[in-house]
Amino acid sequence: MHRLLNKVLVFIATIIFTFSFLLGSVYAQCPGTTTAEQIKCGANAGAGESGSNDPKKLDSTIESGLNVFSVIIGVVAVVMIMFGGLRYITSAGDTTKVANAKNTILYAAIGLVVVALAQVIVRFVLSTATDTTPPPKSKSSSQPNTTPPPSSGGIKPGTQPD
Repeated sequence: MHRLLNKVLVFIATIIFTFSFLLGSVYAQCPGTTTAEQIKCGANAGAGESGSNDPKKLDSTIESGLNVFSVIIGVVAVVMIMFGGLRYITSAGDTTKVANAKNTILYAAIGLVVVALAQVIVRFVLSTATDTTPPPKSKSSSQPNTTPPPSSGGIKPGTQPD
């Protein structure tokens, strides 16, 4: 078990080391004057779209990354379902092998559900975060009231008190 853990850790370290060379430094040249424009520009620069503060570019980059991630996880889950089915078929009635095979199939199916829900949640958050339409104006207490208050039967405007 210890040797397997070491092999997995070496594999993960190799992947991280390999992909670290693919990532370069990004320095944003942001023309925006407000903090919000500079944040959008910096986020887009990190996504590979420098010099722009258009939120749709970052949105499309996140969506394409999520799609690739979902496809990879989906393929792994389907392979695990097939592997669990093969283990179930070859269990030969052994109760522990049958239970392990059922758990493999169950966890792979749960993984597919989680990936599908992640797609829905991320798309909702992105569509909400990048919505550029202003919210509808509503009457609030901070706006001054321009209509005069109704007369309460006291002194009428424009008359002198007795």
